[in-house]
Amino acid sequence: MYWLDSSVARAVDIILKNIHKNYKTEADLMKRIWLLIDCCFDDGGVDVISGEYVSKATTARINTDRSIAAVKAMSRRKIGTKTDMLFTTEFLELGTCEAGKVTDINNTNTIYEAGMKIPKTLKDMINHHSNYE
Repeated sequence: MYWLDSSVARAVDIILKNIHKNYKTEADLMKRIWLLIDCCFDDGGVDVISGEYVSKATTARINTDRSIAAVKAMSRRKIGTKTDMLFTTEFLELGTCEAGKVTDINNTNTIYEAGMKIPKTLKDMINHHSNYE
């Protein structure tokens, strides 16, 4: 209940004082707005990791072709996609999201993150869950 009360109070402050209009970067948005969402996961089995964290499911997918260096040189381990917030439990990744200041919905970054990066990452998570034993 405390989370709800404090989140509503913070949200009202942001709107009434027009603080959201002063944001210049994605980091400004993350530290103020996403704090409201982050706090709701304080009590429970789901954790929220923020700040460009790498998805383990995507890392596993892009490294499936790696093999032992017996025949040819082993390629370096590739890193999966980095997302602004990753929702996880102790063993599984449950979801992800991206944040950003919307100034133009047709810019390259928005199209890539909303149209390609997030759906592919969520698909990797679903596939990883189906392989999880």
